[in-house]
Parts: sequence; structure tokens; C-alpha cells
Amino acid sequence: MTEDSAGPWITQDWVVGLTRGEAPTPQAPRAQVLHELETASAADPADLDLLKKLAEVYRQDGQFDAAMRAWERVLAVNPTYRRGLSRLVSVGARGCMDWPRIWSAVRHLEPLKKGSSPYRNPALRAQLDALFSHPHAHPERRAISAEEAEAVVAGLEDMAQGGRQLKPTTLTLVLMRLQFDGHFRAGFRLRELGARRRIAEALTKPVTPEVRAVRDLLKALTYVGQPAAAAEFAGMQRWAKDEPRVQQRLNKMQADALLAAGKPDRYVAYSAGVRDDFTLPGEEHMRALVEGKRIAVVGPADTGDELGSVIDDYDVVVRPRYQPDFLAQHTASMGSRTDIAYYSGFDMGDFLHTAAEAVARGELQLVNARPFTYASHHHLGHAWLRFYRHDYSLCPAGGQLGVQRMIYDILQFSPLEITIFNSDFYTGSQMFTPGWRPQDRFAPGSHINDIVAAHDIRFDFQFTQALIRSGKVTARGRAAAVLQLNMEQYLDAVEAARVLR
Repeated sequence: MTEDSAGPWITQDWVVGLTRGEAPTPQAPRAQVLHELETASAADPADLDLLKKLAEVYRQDGQFDAAMRAWERVLAVNPTYRRGLSRLVSVGARGCMDWPRIWSAVRHLEPLKKGSSPYRNPALRAQLDALFSHPHAHPERRAISAEEAEAVVAGLEDMAQGGRQLKPTTLTLVLMRLQFDGHFRAGFRLRELGARRRIAEALTKPVTPEVRAVRDLLKALTYVGQPAAAAEFAGMQRWAKDEPRVQQRLNKMQADALLAAGKPDRYVAYSAGVRDDFTLPGEEHMRALVEGKRIAVVGPADTGDELGSVIDDYDVVVRPRYQPDFLAQHTASMGSRTDIAYYSGFDMGDFLHTAAEAVARGELQLVNARPFTYASHHHLGHAWLRFYRHDYSLCPAGGQLGVQRMIYDILQFSPLEITIFNSDFYTGSQMFTPGWRPQDRFAPGSHINDIVAAHDIRFDFQFTQALIRSGKVTARGRAAAVLQLNMEQYLDAVEAARVLR
């Protein structure tokens, strides 16, 4: 069944992705909505509901600095509004990267007079405040040293032993600050600290029978290397058996947990089942291209591999974006064909025209776009544009990065094999092959900031190794060599490479 003028209407569910929903309320173009909200909030600056809506529209529009200012106005009235603080951290890290400004808003979460916050400890409080001090105030400290990072993380770990932990939003901000300065291992230790707290809380009091609470626990278990336990817990939630949408969410999360354990069969079966229930536009085209085929997933890294002819020999070649001029300059390493291209939200506006021309010339078969772009782009009606149904549901922060996201989508259509090329998982001499993207460094407003603000490269590496163990995915060249590393070796290689700066 597909969407037509009478339905079914397609909406995006926060776990299962694109699914049937109610008829949407007609909405004005985003520019008009934004103008109306700006006008209304200027007329009534104390209306918090208006400000919250305005901040969300700014965020969705990629105006991160404007979104931060809107959240600051909300928090001026309610300084401990948790959702607003979390949003401010996200848009601040993706936008202005003004750490003293972000810290001044978030540190108020940590009580100084009562409670069990580590921030009550004067020495640790001074260390945390120093992480977020402005470089102009301390010109001799233009970067956080490894010793500073270790001292903060060790201090927080020690206090966690006594039950004293930062609030989740504060912890997230601290780990982001460390990772934006290149201390990835330290940041991951803090994320694991938060995950283990979530697990410990589940052992001392029952998990609320609500999908978000269950999902938080499943994410924590999966992150600390217990995906089988996460899958088992998802299957134990009998309270949801009479609620079809809730049960579907739990089924999806259980399948994803098993996939992280290197067991893809449940995920493949789940995906086939939801397609049988109703088929989204482009899914049959995707299945015909992928099922039973040898698939090359080609990343954009300059790995030194010269496997272009090997790539072109695969049945289907998949890449992030379609850039024929770039490929023409790197045929020996990248190959020459692109059958399927995946586009991120950043790419939709700039590259769809190029893709349409490539399809017309027979050079491109299909473009896959993220589920959240469906609402704003499905009206285009291109037969070659598919909005893939679902993303992985148990990521510790945001979603998966490009290679993992592509493989996750492809896997559901039962290819004969998937092979990774031209990916070094950020252990090489540069982030991308020159010319692939105009910017490859952290900076205010850079899309590269999302690698820290909306992803977790440790988890993605762990996930990819699970797929390798499943026998469904292989790798060639530099990708294969990196995937043979254990986690400690991998994190050493990431920090030694220093391309994520």
C-alpha cells in the first residue's frame, strides 16, 4: 500500500520511523511560520510557549545561533527547564561554540548547597569552570591538555563511586567540550559513566512502563556492550502487548539490540514485516536493486587504497551524495560508478538538481534521503527519490554516521554481501579526500560539529565490528585493517591522527 490523496498519511515516529499516521494539519511554509512566530514573540516576549516554538523552528532551519538566543530567553524565566537546557547545549555546540556562554546556563543545574552533585566539591568545580573559561581570559590555555582532561574525568569517576554524579545535560556538555578539543577517549568514559548510572538505577527501582524510559535503558545496555541483555529486556515488556504502536516500537528496538550483538535476522524480518504492512514509495525499487546483490559502500576518506576497479566490479555501488566531477578526479581510488546515493539533511537542497540530471542520463538509479526530510520534500514526487523508513533506534547520541547509516538501511533488503571501501573511521591523515566537502574542521556553524554533537564514533565503530562478525558485512583495504583493531587501539589511533579537531 502506498500513500495517495486519501491516505494512508505518513508521519515520522521517533522509534519506528516513517509510518502510518493521522491526516496532517495543513502547515504554512516554514519561512511564513518563522515570521509569524518572530512577530508574535516580539509583541509578547514573556510567552514561553511562543519562544519554545520559535527556538524549535530555528533549530529545524539550521539557524543554531538564533535558536540558542531563543532558548536563553526561555531559560531566563525558567533556568532549570531541562529540555531547554538540553536543546541549548545541542544548538550551542553546533552553532556558536561559545563555551563560557553555554556553561553559564547549564552549570545552574548543579546545586551548591544541597544534593549530591560533584560540583559541590571546590577543587572539581574549579576544574570544570576552567574547561569552559574563555581563551582571551587565559591566553596561555588555548587548548585543554590531556592532563586536564584526565583530572576532570577521573574526578567525576571517583565521585560516581560514592553516588555523586553530574546531571545528564551537564555531563553531556562536559564530554562535548573535551571531545571538541580532541580528547575523545575522555568523552567516551563520561558517556559510559552516564550509561552505567542508568543501568544501576534500573537495578534499584523498576523502570517506568513507558517507551522512552525503556529505550533509555536499552541504549545504555547496548552502549556498555550488553546488547543481548537489552534485547531480552525489550522482550519482557508485557505491559505493551495490547498497544500495537508501543509493541511495534519495542519490536524495533529489540531487533536493533540484536543487530548490535551481530545477529541481523530479527532486523531483516522486522523490516520485511513493516513493508508487507504498507510499502513506502521507492522501497520496491530499492529492493530490486539490492536483494541478492554484491554491494560496495564507498566512503569519502583518502585511505591510500587504489581499489577503484574492484569497486566498479560490484553489482551496485553506493555512496554518500552524487558528485561526478569529484569522482572523475579520483577514479583509481573511488571507482567511477554511482548507482545509489544517500543524502543527509544538509545535502537535500544543494544536490537534488544534480541528481535529477544524473538520473535522466542513466548515471544514477536512486537517491535515498533521511526520514526526517520526508515532510519537507516528499511533495516533489520524484520516482528516483526514496525516503528510507527507519534509522537505528539505540544510538547513545543522535544517530549513526554515514557509512553505518547506509549499511543499516541496505541490510534490510537482504543483499548477498556488503563491502566497505574508502573509510578509515577518522584514523587517517585527513578527514575526507580533498574536494569532497568544503569544510572538514570543527568551527562555529560547521556541519562537521555534528560528529561530536549528534553522533558517537565509538559506538559506530563497535556497531560496525558487530556487523563484520555477523558475516553480512566485509571491508577492503584500510577499512579492513582499522576494523581489526580492538577498541583501545582504535581510540589510540583516533587521538593520534588528530583529524577530528
